Amino acid sequence: GRYVLVGGPGQGKSTLGQYLCQLFRASLLNSRKNISADARRVIKNFIDKLAQESLELPQYRRFPVRVELSAFAKALSTSSATSLFTYIINRISLKTNRPVTPDALRSWLKGYSWLIVLDGLDEVPSSSNRDQVLSAISDFWVDIAECDADVLVVATTRPQGYSEEFSPSI
Repeated sequence: GRYVLVGGPGQGKSTLGQYLCQLFRASLLNSRKNISADARRVIKNFIDKLAQESLELPQYRRFPVRVELSAFAKALSTSSATSLFTYIINRISLKTNRPVTPDALRSWLKGYSWLIVLDGLDEVPSSSNRDQVLSAISDFWVDIAECDADVLVVATTRPQGYSEEFSPSI
């Protein structure tokens, strides 16, 4: 469930992570009945573009979350987040304008499959709080294991910013 996209600048790592999130978001929304006509039109256009490329929406739905690791590092350094778990809670609460509790997120993780894109590890230099970020990500593996969650994680980095930190053996 852990994949790392390693590539040079401008090779599409972040774009691919965003695209994966869009695929899963469209897959979720396409099955919904109560979305606006505008949203329905956007999804249809997206699906049409996929078909032109001989692609289709994922059949297995996942709730997508993209975490810019540089923003997460800043949140940790300013204490506006204490963990990746709380950072995701804060982001969802902010985006939906509804409070999400830790227990609600645990239930959500346990009851639904997720895609988490951790974007830009190389943008968190060792001279900053990179160790704190990596420790928080490691703690998140424990959080999702405790929830018995089905979480697919895709991380992106440049080669010079990666030292096998996301290896399953670590």
